[in-house]
Amino acid sequence: MRKRAVAAHLLIWLIASSALFCESPDRLDRLMMLGEIWGTLYLFHVAGLNAEPQLEANFESALERIEFARTDTEFAEVINGLFVGLGDPLCVGYVQTATGRRNRSGAPPRANLMATEEGFWYLDARSGPPDATLLQEAAEAIKAAKNPRLIVDMRWQNNSAATRTSDWLGAFLKTSATVSSRHRVHRGWAEGTLPTLYGESWKTSAQPLQPSGQAAFPDALTVFLITNRVSHFALLPWISAIGAQRTACWISEQQGQFRPAPWLYSRRMGSVMVQLGIPETSMDGKPLKSTPDQTAWGPLSFDQLIGAAESVPVNSHVSGTGVAPAASREAAVPQPCTGEINRTQRLLGLFKTWLVIRYFFPHLELAGLDWDQKVRESVPKAEAALTTREYYECLRDLVGGLKDSHVRVGHASLFRGNYTIPARFRKVQGKTIVVEVAQSGTGLSVGDEVVGVDGQDIDDFEKMWVPRIAASLDVARFRDLYDTDDWYQRGLPMLGPEHSPVELMIKRLYGIFRFHLQRTIPSSEWQLRPKGWPVTKRIGQVAYIDVCTLPDYAAMTQAYSDSLTASAIILDMRGYPQINSAGLLAHWLVGPQGTKSGIFQTPVVAGPKPEDLSWYVEQYDTRNWGYYVPQYKGPVAVLIDERAQSYSEDVCIYLRNAGRAVFIGSPTAGTDGGVTEIVLPCGGKVCFTGARVLYGDGSQFQQIGIVPDVRVDPEVRDFIEGRDRVLEKAVEVLNAKLGAAAARQIF
Repeated sequence: MRKRAVAAHLLIWLIASSALFCESPDRLDRLMMLGEIWGTLYLFHVAGLNAEPQLEANFESALERIEFARTDTEFAEVINGLFVGLGDPLCVGYVQTATGRRNRSGAPPRANLMATEEGFWYLDARSGPPDATLLQEAAEAIKAAKNPRLIVDMRWQNNSAATRTSDWLGAFLKTSATVSSRHRVHRGWAEGTLPTLYGESWKTSAQPLQPSGQAAFPDALTVFLITNRVSHFALLPWISAIGAQRTACWISEQQGQFRPAPWLYSRRMGSVMVQLGIPETSMDGKPLKSTPDQTAWGPLSFDQLIGAAESVPVNSHVSGTGVAPAASREAAVPQPCTGEINRTQRLLGLFKTWLVIRYFFPHLELAGLDWDQKVRESVPKAEAALTTREYYECLRDLVGGLKDSHVRVGHASLFRGNYTIPARFRKVQGKTIVVEVAQSGTGLSVGDEVVGVDGQDIDDFEKMWVPRIAASLDVARFRDLYDTDDWYQRGLPMLGPEHSPVELMIKRLYGIFRFHLQRTIPSSEWQLRPKGWPVTKRIGQVAYIDVCTLPDYAAMTQAYSDSLTASAIILDMRGYPQINSAGLLAHWLVGPQGTKSGIFQTPVVAGPKPEDLSWYVEQYDTRNWGYYVPQYKGPVAVLIDERAQSYSEDVCIYLRNAGRAVFIGSPTAGTDGGVTEIVLPCGGKVCFTGARVLYGDGSQFQQIGIVPDVRVDPEVRDFIEGRDRVLEKAVEVLNAKLGAAAARQIF
């Protein structure tokens, strides 16, 4: 037995390792369908909350069996393995027949009510609901029977019979009942981050069921026979409620042509059809048993029907204690693995990333890629990954094309170290330039052009790394490439262990030179601004405030108070503020008339279909924030470039919506909105923008950012000369405004 298991796992590994070279399209299609069904259950079915370990175990079992499924029937059986233990008859996979015609052999006679030799009364409702007279006749027959048993055959062939069904089924109810249906609704993707922005809840609808009064049926064993038609699924609340009040059971005949209901999710691959039931039903606060008492995998003849009715078990149709699971899981914490990540974990993580991004990433349409196809291409790579690092490199390559500067893949195996060389680079005028040198003796100079790194031409180096960085704009992509802070453990190339070597090729006027350096500077020592850069200063009659380096609210309040006497103010937003400054800034510069934020749109996802998507929209108004500070009414300039991202851009939107400042510099990163995370196996995670942000007029912000009113791009000579061209331009613009204002006062 052990030898067989070892052989099976060896075969699976051989298939996966060769997948990059000779992948079968059918096999990939099946893996993708398996992953999509699992992910849909995980995200939207109640089992994703209260049976997550069962789902993962089912997936692992199906993953092993799928390699040996040679026919559609065998593949459908593999899919059905995903539904083991879920107790949901609406989740089923099967091979769809070509015509959907039923087996007519042994068909029952056309009489609407008849007694069988086996002691059953047979009520034929296949062509439509029985009228009051027939129901009364059936009720009298049951009362007179010594061993009363009734079969209600509702295997109709068209949906017209379903339109009048619910009223007559009320004849079997003893008392009124309320059947509630609920399903999970996500407001954004909430897993471990920003619970105030994103969360999950239940959407509940109630259906009151009333006795019809058409007949008073005695308490007798009643067997309802339905099929897998859409119109029958709508009857499950009735049948379950009846089963909770009297001795009743039901047989589901799974066969024929499937026609998906609007409220069911279905997927088809070839002749294999899969349907998923998303809602959970309960009656009077207690979960209803929704599993059929017996399932027939094919059409039943009349004789087979009688045999099934005689053998069907009778169970309670109310299950559980009525205690529903929480509408959202607790904040997930990445858990490390012992050893390398296995194949099941690799594919689970890949498929989870695939579907969370598909349903909850609000900017997927802006990425300009076929996301499903990208994931499909990544499946064989993920399977062939021999180490945890190789797997997370595969995920990093996958999400690199999403064009969102919040997108990052993080894992300890990717982390290269937290030391860097004593120099910092930046893309300037199309060249990679040394813009800061932290130690003497390196031989490097500010303004040096980097033309090679570790034996690679700079173009080849950037072509290798840039696709792995999911930035909204190319300028932000290069910003991240040469970043020296890897708090997310995503594996930035300039970082590594202490004293690890780096070889640079530097181009100067008189040739190209090779420099050998070591990573000796902890990344935490690098600051946003060069050493000695002032947080505040006066430039003539203009006050300068570096908003991004203000350490706390006290410093911020002091800086703003000191600047009230200035004729004009410059706010430097070229970075990320350390404190929440939007409220104070807005009141200080805009005053009691207030201004508004960008428009935040969070995806509200109630299921996997396009019509299940809506948007939660909110916009903040500073008039509701209650700050009371002296208003500054002089001209204001805001300095921006690609280092301004997310909250920094958020602050800028407030000021732009108010028309309160002139923006000078180059475009910001073009990424705003709360960040959320996908927790992955073995301690990994993927983060992305969870909410879409628009300008106040509803226009696009993502991948555009704050576009300056006055465009100023730094030049290489600026760094050599120690100039800040953007700041200089801001002073020039403000002085011109002040001069114009003075001239107007004179004339």
